[in-house]
Amino acid sequence: MAGWAQRSRGSGPLSREAGEGWGGGLPSAGAEPPLQPSPALTRGRGGRSAAAVILLLLAALPTLAQAPPAEKPPLRVLRTGGLRVETAALLMSGQEGGTIPVAALAIPFPGAGSKARVAVLLEVDGAEAMEGQTGDLLRLEICLYAVTSGPDGSGRVVGSRMDTVEIDLARLSPDLEKSGLKYMGELQLAPGEYALRTLVRNAATSEVGLRMLPLSVPDFAQSQGILLPPLVPEPAGAWLQARGAGIASPPPGLSFAALPSARPVFSPSQEISLR
Repeated sequence: MAGWAQRSRGSGPLSREAGEGWGGGLPSAGAEPPLQPSPALTRGRGGRSAAAVILLLLAALPTLAQAPPAEKPPLRVLRTGGLRVETAALLMSGQEGGTIPVAALAIPFPGAGSKARVAVLLEVDGAEAMEGQTGDLLRLEICLYAVTSGPDGSGRVVGSRMDTVEIDLARLSPDLEKSGLKYMGELQLAPGEYALRTLVRNAATSEVGLRMLPLSVPDFAQSQGILLPPLVPEPAGAWLQARGAGIASPPPGLSFAALPSARPVFSPSQEISLR
């Protein structure tokens, strides 16, 4: 018995672990101790399994490396990081015109708190915006400034938005040339009188279009009724549409599927519906 106990305390792979599995004491006479797999052997099998998984991953690397990159959407809108000095100077100059025709419409709606949500619609002539473009990627920088009017004619910027619209001309050139780009941005403004200044710039050719219009934002909390400009809806697909980066939904009363026209054109005998 002493010899058997001495062997059970040896350093063999099953001796100490098996002794612990039996409760740490000697087996009773005549009882056969249950055999249990050694943790060392179990770890060996796990190591072989892990090695097999690593080999499978290494074998799949060439396939993953050859997978084609995700295709960019034909139109996307990115937030512009900043303005060129000359662009900011043009916006603050109060000038209008340029080589890219732009029509603008601003519509205030009630917002959260004391500020209103002002939807700004721009309609950009597509053919003129592409004039002089050499590459397939058209980048149009769009800037919106809301400027207060001081007694001395000066003003300060109280609201702004800057987006860059990227258009893949290889896929969307016919649609853009047919009508143009309709862009919807948004400003959060307190009640008051403003000058809304808008700029569209082709980043490749530096051609611009400038528009300025007066903007009156009412106090929706105090007003009993607000008279907005007439909104003339346009048929779906009339424009290539884009909305400012991060704008998940339009203000209540507008729909991305049927945005109103910034410059409606009527014939003398045409019937129109307003909303």
